[in-house]
Amino acid sequence: MIEFILDQKTLLLVVLGVYLSVSLVEILSNPPSEQIPIGDRLLNVGAGILFLLVGGYLAWLAIIKVMQFGLYRRSSMDPFLYVLVFVLIQDFIYYFYHRFQHNWSFLWGIHKFHHTDSDVNVTTSHRTNLLEQPVQFFVVSLPPTLLLGVHPSGLLWATYIGLFFLYLSHSKLDIGMGLFSPVFVGPRYHRVHHSQHPQHLNKNFAQFFPFIDLAFGTYVKPLPLGKVKTGVMDCSTFRDQWTPLFWPLTLLRKPGQGRVTRGPSG
Repeated sequence: MIEFILDQKTLLLVVLGVYLSVSLVEILSNPPSEQIPIGDRLLNVGAGILFLLVGGYLAWLAIIKVMQFGLYRRSSMDPFLYVLVFVLIQDFIYYFYHRFQHNWSFLWGIHKFHHTDSDVNVTTSHRTNLLEQPVQFFVVSLPPTLLLGVHPSGLLWATYIGLFFLYLSHSKLDIGMGLFSPVFVGPRYHRVHHSQHPQHLNKNFAQFFPFIDLAFGTYVKPLPLGKVKTGVMDCSTFRDQWTPLFWPLTLLRKPGQGRVTRGPSG
Protein backbone atom coordinates (compact mmCIF):
# COMPACT_ATOMS: atom_id res chain seq x y z
CA MET A 1 0.00 0.00 0.00
CA ILE A 2 2.91 2.32 0.74
CA GLU A 3 3.98 2.21 -2.93
CA PHE A 4 0.51 3.39 -3.95
CA ILE A 5 0.71 6.30 -1.50
CA LEU A 6 4.20 7.31 -2.63
CA ASP A 7 3.13 7.36 -6.29
CA GLN A 8 0.48 10.01 -5.70
CA LYS A 9 2.52 12.64 -7.58
CA THR A 10 2.14 10.62 -10.75
CA LEU A 11 -1.53 10.14 -9.97
CA LEU A 12 -2.07 13.87 -9.52
CA LEU A 13 -0.41 14.61 -12.87
CA VAL A 14 -2.62 12.06 -14.60
CA VAL A 15 -5.72 13.46 -12.89
CA LEU A 16 -4.84 17.00 -13.98
CA GLY A 17 -4.06 15.90 -17.54
CA VAL A 18 -7.31 13.98 -18.02
CA TYR A 19 -9.34 16.69 -16.28
CA LEU A 20 -7.95 19.45 -18.50
CA SER A 21 -8.23 17.33 -21.65
CA VAL A 22 -11.90 16.49 -21.09
CA SER A 23 -12.60 20.12 -20.14
CA LEU A 24 -11.01 21.37 -23.36
CA VAL A 25 -12.97 18.91 -25.52
CA GLU A 26 -16.14 19.88 -23.65
CA ILE A 27 -15.59 23.60 -24.29
CA LEU A 28 -14.68 23.15 -27.95
CA SER A 29 -17.61 20.82 -28.70
CA ASN A 30 -20.36 23.08 -27.33
CA PRO A 31 -21.66 26.20 -29.15
CA PRO A 32 -21.32 29.58 -27.40
CA SER A 33 -24.99 29.55 -26.37
CA GLU A 34 -24.50 26.33 -24.40
CA GLN A 35 -21.19 27.17 -22.73
CA ILE A 36 -20.95 26.95 -18.94
CA PRO A 37 -20.25 30.45 -17.52
CA ILE A 38 -16.60 30.72 -16.53
CA GLY A 39 -17.63 31.90 -13.06
CA ASP A 40 -19.62 28.72 -12.47
CA ARG A 41 -16.70 26.60 -13.65
CA LEU A 42 -14.27 28.40 -11.36
CA LEU A 43 -16.58 28.01 -8.36
CA ASN A 44 -16.81 24.26 -9.01
CA VAL A 45 -13.04 24.05 -9.45
CA GLY A 46 -12.58 25.87 -6.14
CA ALA A 47 -14.97 23.49 -4.38
CA GLY A 48 -13.13 20.59 -6.00
CA ILE A 49 -9.74 21.80 -4.79
CA LEU A 50 -11.13 22.19 -1.27
CA PHE A 51 -12.60 18.69 -1.51
CA LEU A 52 -9.34 17.16 -2.75
CA LEU A 53 -7.23 18.93 -0.12
CA VAL A 54 -9.43 18.38 2.94
CA GLY A 55 -11.26 15.23 1.88
CA GLY A 56 -8.08 13.75 0.42
CA TYR A 57 -6.18 14.45 3.63
CA LEU A 58 -8.89 12.78 5.72
CA ALA A 59 -8.86 9.77 3.38
CA TRP A 60 -5.05 9.63 3.60
CA LEU A 61 -5.29 9.59 7.41
CA ALA A 62 -7.79 6.74 7.12
CA ILE A 63 -5.39 4.76 4.89
CA ILE A 64 -2.55 5.25 7.36
CA LYS A 65 -4.77 4.17 10.25
CA VAL A 66 -5.82 0.99 8.43
CA MET A 67 -2.16 0.27 7.65
CA GLN A 68 -1.31 0.52 11.35
CA PHE A 69 -3.77 -2.28 12.07
CA GLY A 70 -1.93 -4.51 9.59
CA LEU A 71 -5.07 -5.32 7.62
CA TYR A 72 -3.48 -4.98 4.20
CA ARG A 73 -1.84 -7.91 2.49
CA ARG A 74 0.10 -8.09 -0.76
CA SER A 75 -1.70 -9.33 -3.88
CA SER A 76 -0.02 -11.67 -6.33
CA MET A 77 -2.82 -11.52 -8.91
CA ASP A 78 -2.14 -10.72 -12.54
CA PRO A 79 -2.35 -6.89 -12.85
CA PHE A 80 -5.00 -6.96 -15.60
CA LEU A 81 -7.17 -9.46 -13.72
CA TYR A 82 -6.72 -7.51 -10.49
CA VAL A 83 -7.94 -4.27 -12.09
CA LEU A 84 -10.93 -5.99 -13.73
CA VAL A 85 -12.07 -7.76 -10.55
CA PHE A 86 -11.35 -4.71 -8.36
CA VAL A 87 -13.43 -2.38 -10.53
CA LEU A 88 -16.30 -4.89 -10.74
CA ILE A 89 -16.43 -5.38 -6.98
CA GLN A 90 -16.04 -1.67 -6.31
CA ASP A 91 -18.88 -0.72 -8.67
CA PHE A 92 -21.16 -3.38 -7.18
CA ILE A 93 -20.54 -1.96 -3.69
CA TYR A 94 -20.79 1.60 -4.97
CA TYR A 95 -24.16 0.88 -6.56
CA PHE A 96 -25.77 0.02 -3.23
CA TYR A 97 -23.89 2.75 -1.37
CA HIS A 98 -25.11 5.26 -3.98
CA ARG A 99 -28.69 4.06 -3.51
CA PHE A 100 -28.34 4.59 0.25
CA GLN A 101 -27.02 8.09 -0.46
CA HIS A 102 -30.32 8.96 -2.12
CA ASN A 103 -32.54 7.33 0.49
CA TRP A 104 -30.89 7.96 3.86
CA SER A 105 -30.99 11.57 5.04
CA PHE A 106 -27.50 11.45 6.63
CA LEU A 107 -25.79 10.28 3.43
CA TRP A 108 -28.00 12.51 1.27
CA GLY A 109 -26.79 15.45 3.36
CA ILE A 110 -23.25 14.61 2.25
CA HIS A 111 -24.16 13.82 -1.35
CA LYS A 112 -26.71 16.57 -2.03
CA PHE A 113 -24.16 19.28 -2.91
CA HIS A 114 -22.94 17.20 -5.85
CA HIS A 115 -26.49 17.18 -7.26
CA THR A 116 -27.27 20.88 -6.87
CA ASP A 117 -25.34 21.85 -10.01
CA SER A 118 -28.01 22.97 -12.47
CA ASP A 119 -25.82 22.38 -15.53
CA VAL A 120 -23.69 19.27 -15.02
CA ASN A 121 -20.26 19.40 -16.66
CA VAL A 122 -16.77 18.05 -16.04
CA THR A 123 -16.18 20.53 -13.19
CA THR A 124 -19.14 18.95 -11.38
CA SER A 125 -17.02 15.80 -10.91
CA HIS A 126 -15.31 17.04 -7.74
CA ARG A 127 -18.13 19.33 -6.60
CA THR A 128 -18.71 17.32 -3.43
CA ASN A 129 -19.01 17.70 0.32
CA LEU A 130 -15.75 17.40 2.29
CA LEU A 131 -16.99 14.21 3.98
CA GLU A 132 -17.63 12.39 0.69
CA GLN A 133 -14.10 11.09 0.15
CA PRO A 134 -13.33 9.66 3.61
CA VAL A 135 -16.76 8.00 3.81
CA GLN A 136 -16.37 6.47 0.35
CA PHE A 137 -12.92 5.20 1.29
CA PHE A 138 -14.30 3.07 4.13
CA VAL A 139 -17.49 1.97 2.39
CA VAL A 140 -16.46 1.59 -1.26
CA SER A 141 -12.66 1.43 -1.65
CA LEU A 142 -11.53 -0.43 1.46
CA PRO A 143 -13.59 -3.67 1.09
CA PRO A 144 -12.21 -4.71 -2.36
CA THR A 145 -8.70 -3.76 -1.25
CA LEU A 146 -8.96 -5.97 1.83
CA LEU A 147 -10.56 -8.78 -0.20
CA LEU A 148 -8.08 -8.80 -3.09
CA GLY A 149 -5.02 -7.47 -1.30
CA VAL A 150 -2.79 -4.57 -2.32
CA HIS A 151 -1.41 -4.49 -5.85
CA PRO A 152 0.27 -1.04 -6.21
CA SER A 153 0.17 -0.83 -10.01
CA GLY A 154 -3.27 -2.43 -10.06
CA LEU A 155 -4.63 0.12 -7.59
CA LEU A 156 -3.21 2.97 -9.63
CA TRP A 157 -4.76 1.70 -12.86
CA ALA A 158 -8.10 1.14 -11.10
CA THR A 159 -7.88 4.74 -9.89
CA TYR A 160 -7.05 6.01 -13.39
CA ILE A 161 -10.04 4.14 -14.84
CA GLY A 162 -12.30 5.48 -12.10
CA LEU A 163 -11.22 9.06 -12.75
CA PHE A 164 -11.65 8.69 -16.51
CA PHE A 165 -15.24 7.48 -16.10
CA LEU A 166 -15.89 10.16 -13.47
CA TYR A 167 -14.86 12.96 -15.81
CA LEU A 168 -16.43 11.44 -18.93
CA SER A 169 -19.78 10.73 -17.28
CA HIS A 170 -20.12 14.28 -15.92
CA SER A 171 -18.90 15.99 -19.08
CA LYS A 172 -21.23 18.06 -21.22
CA LEU A 173 -20.47 15.89 -24.25
CA ASP A 174 -23.63 14.76 -26.01
CA ILE A 175 -22.26 11.39 -27.06
CA GLY A 176 -23.89 7.99 -26.75
CA MET A 177 -22.25 4.63 -26.14
CA GLY A 178 -24.29 2.88 -28.84
CA LEU A 179 -24.48 -0.89 -28.35
CA PHE A 180 -22.27 -0.48 -25.27
CA SER A 181 -24.81 1.70 -23.44
CA PRO A 182 -25.77 -1.13 -21.03
CA VAL A 183 -22.08 -1.97 -20.51
CA PHE A 184 -20.18 1.27 -19.93
CA VAL A 185 -21.30 4.53 -18.33
CA GLY A 186 -21.33 7.58 -20.58
CA PRO A 187 -22.43 11.26 -20.34
CA ARG A 188 -26.02 10.62 -21.45
CA TYR A 189 -26.47 7.75 -19.01
CA HIS A 190 -25.20 9.65 -15.98
CA ARG A 191 -27.01 12.85 -16.95
CA VAL A 192 -30.27 10.95 -16.33
CA HIS A 193 -29.08 10.27 -12.78
CA HIS A 194 -28.71 14.03 -12.22
CA SER A 195 -32.12 14.73 -13.77
CA GLN A 196 -34.87 16.67 -11.99
CA HIS A 197 -37.61 14.80 -13.86
CA PRO A 198 -39.71 12.59 -11.53
CA GLN A 199 -39.42 9.54 -13.81
CA HIS A 200 -35.64 9.65 -13.43
CA LEU A 201 -35.62 9.79 -9.62
CA ASN A 202 -33.29 7.16 -8.11
CA LYS A 203 -32.13 5.77 -11.46
CA ASN A 204 -28.76 5.01 -13.10
CA PHE A 205 -26.65 4.64 -9.96
CA ALA A 206 -23.69 2.67 -11.38
CA GLN A 207 -20.33 4.37 -11.75
CA PHE A 208 -18.84 2.06 -14.39
CA PHE A 209 -21.27 -0.65 -15.50
CA PRO A 210 -24.95 0.12 -16.28
CA PHE A 211 -25.77 -3.62 -16.36
CA ILE A 212 -25.78 -3.44 -12.55
CA ASP A 213 -28.70 -1.01 -12.78
CA LEU A 214 -30.33 -3.35 -15.28
CA ALA A 215 -29.99 -6.26 -12.87
CA PHE A 216 -31.66 -4.36 -10.00
CA GLY A 217 -34.36 -2.49 -11.93
CA THR A 218 -32.94 1.03 -11.75
CA TYR A 219 -31.80 1.39 -15.36
CA VAL A 220 -33.13 4.16 -17.60
CA LYS A 221 -32.08 4.38 -21.22
CA PRO A 222 -29.60 7.24 -21.85
CA LEU A 223 -31.11 10.40 -23.31
CA PRO A 224 -29.63 13.31 -25.31
CA LEU A 225 -28.34 15.94 -22.90
CA GLY A 226 -30.78 18.57 -24.14
CA LYS A 227 -33.73 16.48 -22.94
CA VAL A 228 -32.53 16.34 -19.33
CA LYS A 229 -32.75 19.21 -16.83
CA THR A 230 -30.28 18.67 -14.00
CA GLY A 231 -30.16 19.91 -10.42
CA VAL A 232 -32.23 19.61 -7.24
CA MET A 233 -35.77 20.95 -7.37
CA ASP A 234 -35.65 22.65 -3.95
CA CYS A 235 -32.32 24.35 -4.73
CA SER A 236 -33.02 27.04 -7.31
CA THR A 237 -31.08 29.92 -5.75
CA PHE A 238 -27.33 30.33 -5.48
CA ARG A 239 -27.53 30.05 -1.69
CA ASP A 240 -29.61 26.87 -1.84
CA GLN A 241 -27.18 25.32 -4.30
CA TRP A 242 -24.06 26.04 -2.25
CA THR A 243 -25.24 25.67 1.35
CA PRO A 244 -24.98 21.83 1.21
CA LEU A 245 -21.21 22.20 0.77
CA PHE A 246 -21.03 22.99 4.49
CA TRP A 247 -23.39 20.27 5.72
CA PRO A 248 -23.57 19.20 8.59
CA LEU A 249 -22.37 22.59 9.90
CA THR A 250 -25.57 24.07 8.47
CA LEU A 251 -27.56 21.98 10.96
CA LEU A 252 -26.23 24.24 13.72
CA ARG A 253 -28.38 27.07 12.40
CA LYS A 254 -31.91 27.86 13.55
CA PRO A 255 -34.35 24.92 13.88
CA GLY A 256 -35.79 23.94 10.52
CA GLN A 257 -32.85 25.32 8.55
CA GLY A 258 -30.33 23.07 6.91
CA ARG A 259 -32.89 20.27 6.55
CA VAL A 260 -32.00 17.81 3.82
CA THR A 261 -34.40 16.20 1.42
CA ARG A 262 -34.32 12.46 0.83
CA GLY A 263 -33.64 12.56 -2.89
CA PRO A 264 -32.61 14.88 -5.72
CA SER A 265 -36.17 15.67 -6.69
CA GLY A 266 -36.81 17.29 -3.31
